[in-house]
Formats: sequence, C-alpha cells, structure tokens
Amino acid sequence: MLHFLESINRWEAFGFFWLENATIVLLTLLISNWLTYGFCIKQLSKLVETLTSKEVLLASISVIINTLITYAGYECWKRGYIQFDESISYRIVIDSIILILTMDAVMFFLHYIVHRTFLYSIVHKLHHTYTNPQPIDLFVLHPFETFSFGSLWVILLLVFPANLYAVILYLTLNVIFGMLGHMNVELFPANWLRIPVVKLIATATFHYQHHQNEQYNFGFYTTFWDSLFGTIAPDYTEQFQRNREQSIKE
Repeated sequence: MLHFLESINRWEAFGFFWLENATIVLLTLLISNWLTYGFCIKQLSKLVETLTSKEVLLASISVIINTLITYAGYECWKRGYIQFDESISYRIVIDSIILILTMDAVMFFLHYIVHRTFLYSIVHKLHHTYTNPQPIDLFVLHPFETFSFGSLWVILLLVFPANLYAVILYLTLNVIFGMLGHMNVELFPANWLRIPVVKLIATATFHYQHHQNEQYNFGFYTTFWDSLFGTIAPDYTEQFQRNREQSIKE
C-alpha cells in the first residue's frame, strides 16, 4: 500500500482517496441490504428509491470531507509527521487493540459531551432525526461532526506510530461497527450477552437503543464506558433478546 502511494502524484492520491471513501459508502449499503434481506434486487432497488435528496447530499459531503482528511493524513505521512510500522508481527494485534480502545474511550467522552451541551442542537441533532437507524444514517452527519471525528483519527496517528496493518484492521472494524449499529437488525446469536467478555462489545441493539433514548449507550465499539458511568440502558439485555427473536422471525 505505501509503495503504491509513493508511486503516484498528489492529484492521483486525492482521486484514489475519493474513490476509496465513495466505495465504502456503496459497499456499506450493499452489504447491509444483503445481511438484512439476502441477495434481493427488489429490496436493493427499494433502498435506492427511499433515499432522499438530503441524505444523498449529506452522504456526498461526508465522502468529500473524509477524502480531504485522508489526503491531509497522506500529506503528513509524505512529510514524515506520520509514520507506520510495516512489519508482520505481534504489533498488528497489540496496535489494533490500542487503536480500538483509545478511539472508543475518546469518542465515548466526546459523544457524551455533545449530548450534554449546546453542541447537540448545532451539530449532532441532525443524526438523531432518525429514531430507527438505517445504514445510510452512518454517513448522514453534520459536516463539522464528520470533520471532527476524522481529525481526531489523524491526530492519533500523529502521536502514535501504529502498525500499518493494524490501522487497516481498525478502519475496517470501524465501518463494520457503524454498519451493524445502523442496520436495525440484530445479527448476533441469542447467547451473545451470556459471555462476560463478549458482552462488552457494542451490538446493533446497543446503538439502536441510543437512537430510541438519547440518554443511554454512548459507546461506539464497547459497552465498557457506559457500564462504568451508568449510562447503559437498563433494559439492554432484554431488548437484545427481543430484537434477536424478531430478526429470526423476519
């Protein structure tokens, strides 16, 4: 990957990053549709038809902003401010854990602060116009919010020279968590929450409840911080079971 980026000019790099971010949006919609309904052209056509012009516009703006942020990270790397370890070693696992836990903690607190301050009505309220989250909602964000989360990621890479493959793994998991959290369908098996360690992982139900009641479930990847600060929904386990049973019926 790095050798490829070294071989292209800056305009080619910008085009590549735009294509990358646009592809992520399209794949998220395609995969979530497939996981929800199976391979069904009719449902996919229905999904496209239900997209509003506002959703398409905001998702397009998110793609542009994420492209600019990715390019900014690229420039930082070209100038030596961001460095990557390219070894195939234990660092892939260790750095992946560090990136996930660090971003989970920072985003939890920022998410909580946004909900508790004037920033909610200015920035985050747009995302919460959806009480029943859908995959496109992952990209329907206020531009400032998209920029803030992206900038946070670049700042982390500036101070932490992570393993390249750990970065790719984290970014992949980030999209997967976002997609599952906005599918409105619980895919995990019924015994998921019976395993103590696995219970820490944020599920589709976990984020669905946040959209239903904004006072709970601020975490992105784990339930740890919500459990610690008492902001996890009291009926999370029961709701998970109901959603799982409903998903099986459908």
